[in-house]
Amino acid sequence: MLVSLFTAIYAVFRYFPTFPMIGLSGTSFRAGDFVAPVIAILLGPWLAVPCIFFGTVIDYAFAAPVFAGLDFLPATVGVIVAGLISRGRVGWAAAFYAVLLSLFVALPLSAFWIQTVWGFTLPFVWLHIITLLILISPLGFNAPKWIRSSNGVALALGVGVTILAATMAQHITGGILYETILFPVIHVTTLSRATFFWSFIFYLYPIERLVITVIATTFVVAFIQAVRSSKLDGILGGIGSRPTTSRSTLDRRRLHRSTHLFLNHFRELVRSRSN
Repeated sequence: MLVSLFTAIYAVFRYFPTFPMIGLSGTSFRAGDFVAPVIAILLGPWLAVPCIFFGTVIDYAFAAPVFAGLDFLPATVGVIVAGLISRGRVGWAAAFYAVLLSLFVALPLSAFWIQTVWGFTLPFVWLHIITLLILISPLGFNAPKWIRSSNGVALALGVGVTILAATMAQHITGGILYETILFPVIHVTTLSRATFFWSFIFYLYPIERLVITVIATTFVVAFIQAVRSSKLDGILGGIGSRPTTSRSTLDRRRLHRSTHLFLNHFRELVRSRSN
């Protein structure tokens, strides 16, 4: 019942365009990007995934797929990350995100350093790095507890951290698909041309992702508070105002160790690209 309901909701939102896609005329991102992490927080990762998949496939009838039929992947990654965080598996979400970030940096046409208009260089993935650091900090590991808090500020902070991580993971997945599927279509085949493309995206994606984070956070906080005030929070297991069961110290150490291994791998990739 819930899967069918949220599949329909996602399909409706995904029908409406938002930001244009750079390099492909007549294509755009969809309003479903605002809704996907919300569905993950409400339903959890594994119920949210079929909502995204079937909602995307339904919309193929109205708009042709852009990424060779894999258009469901970015939002699917986003709901997995958001769902894992909201269910207390922050370490796994961070490790998953770190793998995606490492994969993007390792691709041959990914520009790591961007020469800015202000005269200094910054990593293209600077906001991704900040998001990953937030995710493995106390802010990230406290997010599941804050999502279930009755305190409005704590709730907003927990939801905001979760949605930021989800939409950034969605963005890096879109970047991987763009480079592997669309670059050949728009004849971006050299690193110099790719760097020009990423230099333009560099100024746009932080604004785009932060707007999505703010709008989605505002919506989901209002929705959670409305559901709780109506005493209906038992229907959606991820938003009940109750404490989460703490994970064991050993389990958390294992999660931290796994995350640090991926971060070390990412650092080595950065060094190799810089040389």
